[in-house]
Amino acid sequence: MNRFRVLVASLLCTAFMASAGQTIATASSSASFELRGSLVNVAGVPSWPLVSGDEVAAKNSPVAIAMPDGSRVTLSSGSRLRIDSRAGAPAIHLVSGSLQYSIVSGSMVKLFNNTTLAPGRSGTISVGSTTGGSSRTGVQASVLRPPPPGPISDR
Repeated sequence: MNRFRVLVASLLCTAFMASAGQTIATASSSASFELRGSLVNVAGVPSWPLVSGDEVAAKNSPVAIAMPDGSRVTLSSGSRLRIDSRAGAPAIHLVSGSLQYSIVSGSMVKLFNNTTLAPGRSGTISVGSTTGGSSRTGVQASVLRPPPPGPISDR
C-alpha cells in the first residue's frame, strides 16, 4: 500500500513538471523587474527562466534576455515584452518601449514590433506613444550587406 502511494505521488509530480512550461530564455537585470506581473527581487539570483506566455517589464534598469542559442535582447527601462514559443521557435513581441537585439546566424528566434517582424540580425525596435498622444512604431536594423564589386578592367 505504501509503495502504491509513492508511485502515485511520483506520477503526479512527473505530470506536474511535464505540464510546466519549458524554459525558452532567461532574464537578468541589475535591478528589480516585473515577470508575469510580479516584482522580481534580483538579489542573489543571476537569471530567471522564461517560458512561453511570460511578460517581462523593465523598471529602472534594462533587462537582458538570453536565448540558449546565444541570441540576446536588451529590454530598455520602462519597456515591456511578451515571449512565446511557436513551433519550438521563440517569438518575442515588444509590447511597449524599446529594445535592442542581436540574433545569431541560424537562430529561429523571431522579434515582432507589434505585428511586424523585425528585419536583420541586429538593431533596435520601439513601440509606444510620443507626447501629444500620437503613436509611434519604429524599426532600425543593421543589415549585413556584401561588399561592392571590384573595379572593372580596361582589357
